[in-house]
Amino acid sequence: MQTLGRLIDELTIVKLKVHHAAEEDAMRLLYRQAALLKQEIDQWVAGVASGRIPLEDICAPLCKTRERVPCIPEHAGMGELISDLARTNARMWDNEAERDRLVTISAITPDLLAADKREQQLNQNRSALVDLIDKRLKEMLWPSRG
Repeated sequence: MQTLGRLIDELTIVKLKVHHAAEEDAMRLLYRQAALLKQEIDQWVAGVASGRIPLEDICAPLCKTRERVPCIPEHAGMGELISDLARTNARMWDNEAERDRLVTISAITPDLLAADKREQQLNQNRSALVDLIDKRLKEMLWPSRG
């Protein structure tokens, strides 16, 4: 099930791909994907506003253990959460590039192990941010039921 947090996550990843794309054909395809995601976000928000999307469908947690991600403040606003999600996805992109470079060495090194650990932590942060975006939206729309 799509949630606002997941759609925003997908859009930030497509925007990262656009930033790193070198070929014009790939960029055209990525711009099209971004446009479709923006449309889907608009339709999703309209569905929530009209009541077509029920309260229980706004949140579908990805992160099972929220306590393990202390770097994300519970009180953060929606803009801060979205910004943190985009930054986390950019850090994941950079970490994956570094990890790919280290894998070509074809030996398990401390740097490779550190990159793997960073990837796990970043992915956990990413899931927690997606969940918090959805939770914050639910709290904003239904403060007494959030």
